[in-house]
Amino acid sequence: MPEVEAIVISLRGELDIFALAYVRETLAPALEAEGDAVIDLSAVTYLEAAAVGELLRVLRAKNAQRRRLALVVTARRVQRVFMLTELHGTFAIFPTVQSARMRFAATGGPSLNGE
Repeated sequence: MPEVEAIVISLRGELDIFALAYVRETLAPALEAEGDAVIDLSAVTYLEAAAVGELLRVLRAKNAQRRRLALVVTARRVQRVFMLTELHGTFAIFPTVQSARMRFAATGGPSLNGE
């Protein structure tokens, strides 16, 4: 089976409870994609628990598909959410989309996500 290129999805702005519909709609292609997924959060300025829950939903779906999920996180405020919730070890977090893709290419295996 040929390797499917990772889908890249970008979220931006404040991802609070009021943005939940936007988050779900934007992440939907990652749930449906056959390959790996990179979710670019570099333009996110605020991340609330509801949005983290949606990221976890995508992670579970990718793990069930034996595919990988990477997050791109640059803002300290967003990085802090993953540290405080102790999810920094659950998600594969990278500083750039390119570094996430390079890791996918280098590892070639089915999972990066804390397994």
